[in-house]
Amino acid sequence: MLAGETAVLQIFADLCALSRNRRGPEDETQQVDPAGEEARNPQEYLYAFLRSRDADAEGLPESFCDKLRRALGHYGVPDLDPSDGVSADTLHSALYRMFLAHRRATAHVPVVLALLEWRLSHPDSLPAEERTAYQRVLDRLVTATQLRHPVVGSLARRVRYTLFDAPLIADERAAGQDEVRAELDRLSDDPVERARQVDAIVSAGEPILGVFGAQHHAAMLEVMTRRYYRIRTLQDLQVTDRGGRPLLTAGYEHDGRALTVLATTVHTAPDAPAWGDPMTVQGDLRRLIAQLPEGSTVLLDLYIIAGEAPDADPERSSEKIRAMLGRLPDRLARVAVAVRRPHGDERSAWFTFTAGPDRRPVEDRTLRGLHPMVAERLGLWRLADFELTRLPSPIDVHLFRAVGRNVPADKRLIALSDVRELTVLRNGDDGKGRIRALPQLEQVLDSCLDAVRSARAASREDARLDWNRVLLYVWPVVDVPLEELDSVVRVLAPRSVGLGLEQVVVQFRHIGDGTAEPKEYLLRMSRPPARASPCRSPSRPRSRCASSTRTRRR
Repeated sequence: MLAGETAVLQIFADLCALSRNRRGPEDETQQVDPAGEEARNPQEYLYAFLRSRDADAEGLPESFCDKLRRALGHYGVPDLDPSDGVSADTLHSALYRMFLAHRRATAHVPVVLALLEWRLSHPDSLPAEERTAYQRVLDRLVTATQLRHPVVGSLARRVRYTLFDAPLIADERAAGQDEVRAELDRLSDDPVERARQVDAIVSAGEPILGVFGAQHHAAMLEVMTRRYYRIRTLQDLQVTDRGGRPLLTAGYEHDGRALTVLATTVHTAPDAPAWGDPMTVQGDLRRLIAQLPEGSTVLLDLYIIAGEAPDADPERSSEKIRAMLGRLPDRLARVAVAVRRPHGDERSAWFTFTAGPDRRPVEDRTLRGLHPMVAERLGLWRLADFELTRLPSPIDVHLFRAVGRNVPADKRLIALSDVRELTVLRNGDDGKGRIRALPQLEQVLDSCLDAVRSARAASREDARLDWNRVLLYVWPVVDVPLEELDSVVRVLAPRSVGLGLEQVVVQFRHIGDGTAEPKEYLLRMSRPPARASPCRSPSRPRSRCASSTRTRRR
């Protein structure tokens, strides 16, 4: 069965490689030589060969002839130059059948999709000794189909990621979380050493909210606050004990306002300690806020330590939290609540509330699943001119339908996500060649594109939107030379075909020559071609994505 599955995928990939109707090299990282063999596309070369069946007379490049031999090999024809009448008839018959297969490729797509979907749902069924060969087939399938059959290319990438990349990334993530857990267990009493350890934990790329145990709650408040507020300069950060419950206080200035950050824990399990009871915590926080100077603005982060019983309904969780909060004090501008459950996921735990009529808490549903400062970092503030509606999406992706407040006809889909890790894979045995893959970035981008694709498939109106955007934020500092990013763009660009994307924006910090502090950059992948430009501060309103009635020329 596996041999038959692999053969079908290989045949489809080899035939699609001949039907590519776009000029340029098959490897998108290569530059095009207008006078070279990429001056025509494979489909043109195929039709030229069908006309005369003489590769030399048509001046066909050897790279295309190799593809043609590979495809004809599936029909029992080993070469392009028949030596006798019988082999000439065999070649003629094979070419005719191959031409028909090329014309009927759309009818073959459901079969290929069914095979890939089965493999995606049974990733553990692939024998270890066949993994290398199967991976090569998937790579060829992705390259051959990403333009002509993007649905097949997208699914093939998902299969490749699930079978080969995801286990490696999961192992790296688990190892990173184990390192964080070990660092927490050996936190030093020496202030200097402890500060170094906390800095290392804060900079970890993995999701770590679930790593903290009961003995780590004080450290959790410091680490998570510094992670979430990393785009602000926190001052006077300190953690104090409130009768057994840790309380973090810090401050920062933004847009001319002084803001106070409070963070603490709340326990809702049946065996919760008295000092962690919701009513006790609420009373303590109200007294603290009342003691602050007149005109103070408070941002509150609550970490709810929940019991074992899962609550799969976010609406029910939101209503419980709203009831627990009661009326919000006048100086409290916003409450962000994380529900921590055993084996939970920090990226699906957040609920954000602001004061509504009579100071009753009202949830900001556009922020469900992410901390407000994560939304700030991802650039959600740029969409202030749009009314946002949250759409279904993978857990790592935040997808919105944006409708212009001033121009209701301006509608688009916006996908945002974090790239928490960044591994650079290069060609060559020494790993110093051209960049061939950025697996974590590619997976996050694919997830965003899949979310946009699903939204367009679910709604005829959304399917017509063609000013869509993807916004990514890269956590690790990038040390790849900026000029090498052009090759990365050429690799990623074909994946966005047919999704009505205006641009993909990647925000990252670049270390340059290593002698100065990292500088913020925005990499815009768009038409006209992408460029990397210095990033303006997120506080500057002129960087917003403005609603517009412009029509893009295509």
